[in-house]
Parts: sequence; C-alpha cells; structure tokens
Amino acid sequence: MNYFFVNFRSFIFRLSVLIVFWGLTSATKAKAQDCDLACYGTLEQPVSITLNDQCSITITPDVLLPDQGPCPGQKRFTVRDSLNTLVADNFDMVQFYAGNYVGNRLSVTITDQATGTFCVSIIRIVDNTAPIITNCPEVTVSCLDSTSPDILGFPTAIDNCTNNLVPGFIDNIILKDCLTDTAAIVIREWTVSDGHGMNATCSQQINVLRASSMDVDFPIDIILPCNDPAADTDRTGVPLLNGMPLMHGDLCGLTVSFVDDTIAICNDYMYRIDRTWTVEENCTGFSDSRTQQILISDEQGPVMSCPAPFTVGMDGGQCTATITPQLLPLPITVVRPLPSRSPLRMELPTSIHALRCTSRHSPNSIHRYG
Repeated sequence: MNYFFVNFRSFIFRLSVLIVFWGLTSATKAKAQDCDLACYGTLEQPVSITLNDQCSITITPDVLLPDQGPCPGQKRFTVRDSLNTLVADNFDMVQFYAGNYVGNRLSVTITDQATGTFCVSIIRIVDNTAPIITNCPEVTVSCLDSTSPDILGFPTAIDNCTNNLVPGFIDNIILKDCLTDTAAIVIREWTVSDGHGMNATCSQQINVLRASSMDVDFPIDIILPCNDPAADTDRTGVPLLNGMPLMHGDLCGLTVSFVDDTIAICNDYMYRIDRTWTVEENCTGFSDSRTQQILISDEQGPVMSCPAPFTVGMDGGQCTATITPQLLPLPITVVRPLPSRSPLRMELPTSIHALRCTSRHSPNSIHRYG
C-alpha cells in the first residue's frame, strides 16, 4: 500500500513539471508570435540622425521603433557601415563618435532579446551644428602699418567635429574724405566652414589713420667712397614715417619726390649731391622739404709695392756708388683705389746708399660720377 502511494506521488510531480514546461513553451511561442518589430528607415528614405555638440550620436528604441508594446523586453542595437564593418554594439541604447560618417548611411539591427525577433533600420548621419567664430575686434593702425592677419591676428574658430579650422577673409576698403583723420576703413569679412556645408562669419573693422607731412623723418647726410659712388636711394635712404619707408600707393595720402643738384668741390677732386626731398599732403596741399647732402670723397691713399734691396759696385777708386733709375729693378707697382685727376710722382734720389720710393697724389682726388 505504501509502495503504491509513493509511486503515485512521483507520477503526480512529474506530470506537474510537464504541465508547467508545456505552459511556458506555449507562452513563449505565443509571445514570439505577438512580437513583431518594424523599424523606421529604409535605403530610399533613411532616418536622419543629427550629431550633438560632441560630434556623437545616441540611438534609443523610441528613435527607430514606432511601437514597442508587443516587444517590451531588452533590445540589442548593432550598427554597421556600408562595408558591414561593426561600428557600435550595445543593449537598449547605443552611443558613438560619428564624425567620420557625416553624410553616410549606416545600418542598425535591433534585436528583441526575449524572442530573437529583429528588424533593420537605415540611418543617415547629418551635421546641423555650424562652427562658431569669435574675436573679431575693431583695431586702429597707421597708414603704413601692415594689416595682414599675421600682424593683427586671426579670429578664433571652433566646431563640434572639425579641429584647427582656419578662417578666410575678404577686404573691402572704404576711402574717407579729407575732413577726417581717418584715411580709410577696411571692412574684413571673415568666413569659416566646417567642411559639412555649415559656415560662420564675423566682420572686423580696421581704421587706417591719415598721416601728416610734419610726422615725416627725412634721410640724414651721408658720405660715399669715390670707388663706389652710386647714390641710389636704397643706399642713401628715403623719408620715414614711424620708422617705415614712405612709398607711393599706400593709404597715407602723401606724395614723395626729390631733386638732385651736383656740385664739384676742391678742384673737382670730389663732389657733393644736394638732394632736396619734398613730401606733400594730398588733402591739404601742405608740404615739407629737407635737403640731404651726399658727399662723394676719396678717403683712401694709394698702395705702392717697392723694389727689393739690391747691390751695386763702388765707383772706381772712390768710396762712392752711383745709382741711376736705369739700375732700379723696375717696374715699381702703384695701386690706387680709382684713377685720380692728379698725376702720381716718384722721387728717385741718386748717389745714395738707401733708396726710398714715394708716391704722392693730390688729397681727396675724385672721380666725377654722373
């Protein structure tokens, strides 16, 4: 009797287990049949996913799944590129840097972990965040100062995806009338692009001050050697404004000219150029003049190579010797910096034991240039 009761209890337990297992299996199958995932996004109409300010994207179920009611469980997101390379993989949410995929399509496979049901969504990565450009201050410069950005500086440009942006610019020069101390205003329009079609701009104003002839420093007097007498302005100097050469074509509104007057001095052994500089204000007609003296002078004497010592015999029966120019080991070489207008002279003493050679020419002899 006890044996029968034990076996009956064992049979009842096994039957209960089978019933529970059958119930769970049936419920799972019913649940799988009810879970039907339908993703947004096709090849023809991909879902646009916008980058954030960190150049990343975040995908959650509600972005790509219209209805999660039949499939409320955990979802797996697997993202791949057009070459089927894995980009990201995570559960319930996927987040990754997408700066390299701007404008491209990616596939997102969403799998319900409870049932294995899945769908595939096609997304396109877009960048709608424009770069930011700042630091375009108004500046004031002299009419001779450089307005290059290398001197005045570049604005600061930042972007969510692209680093080291270099802005470009276009200048618009507005010339001012003579009633103001501003010669011109430069409007510099800065533009920067992030490479994804998003741009940013800023405008910078550069005020160029007008100059006065009273502010000009004229070149000083100078001496040039007679063997290199070229009196080009590159050597002798030009008028300066704030330490910079004053040239035509700038925004200073000053016209520079000069006239040379050549004067021979010291019996034509040297000469002087009186160079009169004139700087005229275009607006007022006022002008200022200075005369620069450029002296061309011979400041270097000749160089002579004397003969080497030599021996002559005594005069017959006398304690003397006679030396004539014919006995000298000629030639005697005379080197001069430039042919002089005065002749060279050599003194050749006779009947002496020591011979001294000298060469003289008139001091400050010159070669006339021009």
